[in-house]
Amino acid sequence: MILYRILRPIVVFLFRLVYRRDVRGRENVPETGAVIICADHLHIFDPVLIASAVKRPIHFVAKDELFRGRFRSWLFNGVGAIPVHRDGSDLAGLKKGLTVLREGEALGIFPEGTRRKNGVSAPFKAGAAVFALRSGAPLIPAYIEGSYRAFSKLRLVFGPPVDFSAYEGKKLSADDYERIAREDIQSAVYALGEGYEDNNS
Repeated sequence: MILYRILRPIVVFLFRLVYRRDVRGRENVPETGAVIICADHLHIFDPVLIASAVKRPIHFVAKDELFRGRFRSWLFNGVGAIPVHRDGSDLAGLKKGLTVLREGEALGIFPEGTRRKNGVSAPFKAGAAVFALRSGAPLIPAYIEGSYRAFSKLRLVFGPPVDFSAYEGKKLSADDYERIAREDIQSAVYALGEGYEDNNS
């Protein structure tokens, strides 16, 4: 993560220069210990926005196509990204993510698997639920809204951890993880957007 630490101050400077950021709920992201930051996906720069708002390093889960080519492989590996297949069937990616959490580090994930188009969100995939329930790490929902056009306003809201206590001690199937991702995690993420609009109406 040395490259991450080198690039982050540059990214923070550029984002403050180019965008008007409105970041809320930073206090919900623990400064130490395992944590999962789970956000909606608006733009390819979403990981950069979150990294600019959170001081601690974050290992972002990224589609494996981004790692193709010598330079991109060096870059994404250098910032601690974790490659996974978009269909979510990547056991190696799952193991790497769980290792990050077992080591007390932060994991970032965009469970839609693709960027939101025309304001329509895709159903969350099961990966976020699997990471949270198998690791026991708190999952912090995050909501991104706005435009990445120069000098536009970007909004980022971090919410309190999602409550998974109803599933403790239960044996969960693949269908259960899918349902939890959509009913518990996705609803928590998009509720932050509704709350933001209510506070700014």
